[in-house]
Amino acid sequence: MSIGRIIQTTANIATIAATVVLIAVVATEYRAHPRNPERRTPSAYQPGEAIETIDGLNVGNGKAAVLIVLRSGCQFCTESLPFYKTLTLHRVGTFDAIALAPEPKGIADRYLKDAGVEVDRTIEITSTQLTRVRATPTLIVLDSSGRVVKSWVGHLNQAGEDEVVRTLRSLARS
Repeated sequence: MSIGRIIQTTANIATIAATVVLIAVVATEYRAHPRNPERRTPSAYQPGEAIETIDGLNVGNGKAAVLIVLRSGCQFCTESLPFYKTLTLHRVGTFDAIALAPEPKGIADRYLKDAGVEVDRTIEITSTQLTRVRATPTLIVLDSSGRVVKSWVGHLNQAGEDEVVRTLRSLARS
């Protein structure tokens, strides 16, 4: 066997081995983090926790609140807008709906208005605020004392949407 043939065979084996390793890494990563962000990203906050202080965010005033963290360029946010519209239109004052957006307030307001989502106020946040929110959209339900009841990350399926509604209804009864 010639030296050239040995080098070519070794290079082929190394290429095949590198390809197999790359495929294994990608497959493992895909299984650990599927496309649906609802399963991929853990909830931002745990029940009973307080969220960070943000200028303009007055919670714990005796009324429950739902914080909707979203941004206009987010595909999952746009897919979630019909649910947010339904959620905010039928609340009849039982909870405050507050949008938190990591973009200029005017852009977020226009984005929500164009989709028919009615919030009590929109607050522009920076990357140093709500540091535990790692993805948009994120919903955080707070009780009347301002403590987290539950949070959800990503575009919710029907079961997730139903859970949000049940959580808010249980707060309205208590």
